[in-house]
Amino acid sequence: MYDINDKPAAIRRIQRMLSLNESGIYDSRTREEVKAHQKKNLLNESGIVDYQTFMSILEVYRLKHLKKDVEEKIPFENNFPYSKGDIGDGPTILNTMLRRAIDTLSLDLQKPRGPYFSDTSTVAVKALRRIFLLKDAEYIDEIFYDRLLRL
Repeated sequence: MYDINDKPAAIRRIQRMLSLNESGIYDSRTREEVKAHQKKNLLNESGIVDYQTFMSILEVYRLKHLKKDVEEKIPFENNFPYSKGDIGDGPTILNTMLRRAIDTLSLDLQKPRGPYFSDTSTVAVKALRRIFLLKDAEYIDEIFYDRLLRL
């Protein structure tokens, strides 16, 4: 998709996503970082940003920034993932958020309450993860939490 002959703006974008100096020049440092990303993500180690490489770099960049954004919005200690058996302020706040989500989406589910991540919390999380099109799981991670915030 992008290589040494591409426009400086596109190259700067790749450099930004790889946390490099945004020179707009596809230099050896950029090529080596692209190769390192390709190796780490089991892609063809060409040093050229083809479509598959671009999408992989973009996904890693988005997840990194999503995690940072979520951490800034978390009103309690960041102990993700939260799962069955956890107790404290985090599960208390998350249960409140789960109740609101159940109400907002008019779901026919029992509403979790209290400072425990209980069976009721788990059932609500599994149902909401399906609605949010997330991996089927029984825990609350940063991505799920961000979806709750947006709801």
